[in-house]
Amino acid sequence: MTTRRFWHFAIAFLWAALPAIYFQYADAWNRLPVRMATHFDINGHANGWAPRETSMWFILGVTAFVVLIGTILLARIRKPGASSWGVLAMFYIMLAVLYRASDAVIEYNLSGNFLSMAWQMKVFIAAVVAIILLSVVPRRGVPLQHGDLVAEEVHSSGALAIVFGAAALCEIAAAFAVHISVARIGLFVAAALFIAITAMTGSGFQYLFRRTGLEIRTLGFRLRSIPLAQIQNYAIQPWSWTRGYGIRGVGASRAYVWGNRVVRIQTSDGEVFLGHNHPERIVRDLDAIKLSH
Repeated sequence: MTTRRFWHFAIAFLWAALPAIYFQYADAWNRLPVRMATHFDINGHANGWAPRETSMWFILGVTAFVVLIGTILLARIRKPGASSWGVLAMFYIMLAVLYRASDAVIEYNLSGNFLSMAWQMKVFIAAVVAIILLSVVPRRGVPLQHGDLVAEEVHSSGALAIVFGAAALCEIAAAFAVHISVARIGLFVAAALFIAITAMTGSGFQYLFRRTGLEIRTLGFRLRSIPLAQIQNYAIQPWSWTRGYGIRGVGASRAYVWGNRVVRIQTSDGEVFLGHNHPERIVRDLDAIKLSH
C-alpha cells in the first residue's frame, strides 16, 4: 500500500469512531437508567442529567463534528509530511478521548464508579504541543546578522482567517454544549489551536529582506533564516490548493503559503516556497538584496 493510499485509509478510518461509540451504548442500553448522569464536577460528582437517548446522540454529534472537521482539513493534503501525520494523530487522540469519555459516562451510570481521564488529557495536550513544534521549529537556520533592511513583505489571508475562526467558534460552542468535563477540556484545547492558526493566518507571514539574506517570521516568531549566499535561483510558480496552506513540507522542502501563487527559491540545501498575492514583489526584493552586494 502506497503512502498516499494509506493516508486516505487513515482519514477514512476516523469515521470508525461513530459506530464504536454507538455500540458502547447499544451494548449497555437495557441496563442504563432512563435518566443518566451526564455532567460531573472536577471531583467526579454528578451534577447534570439527561435522557439516555439525548446522552447518546449528543456524544455522537460531537464525535461526528470532530470527524467531519478532520476529514475536510486532512483530505486536502496531497503529500503528507511529518507535521501532517502529527495532525492526523491529534484527531485520533481527540476521538480516543471522546470514546473514553463516553465509556466513563456509561460506567458511572452502570456502577457508580467515576473513571478519571487525567492522563488521556495530558497525552492530548502533549500531542498538540508536539505538532506545533514539529511544524514550526525544524530547519529554522542560523539567525542572520542584522544587516540593513532592504524590503519587507506580508503574506496573509483574511478569507482563511474567517474559516479557521469559524472552526474555533464551533469548537468553543461544542465545548460549552458537551456535558462531559474531560471532553470539554479537549474541545477547548482544539479551539485554542484553531485560534492560534486564525491569528497566524490573519497576521500572515512576514518576509524581511536584508542585505545578509531573507528572514521569515509570523506573530513575531522567526520561522526561517536563509543567508544570501545560499540563495541560488528563484521564480514565480502557481500553487495548487491540494498542496495545502500554512507551513508545509518536510525535509529539504518548506513552504509558507496562504494563497495560490508562490515564489520558489532554490537554496544550496533545499527549496523554499514563499506565498504572496503579488509574487513579483518577492522577485523584485530578492533581486534588490542580490544587487546590494
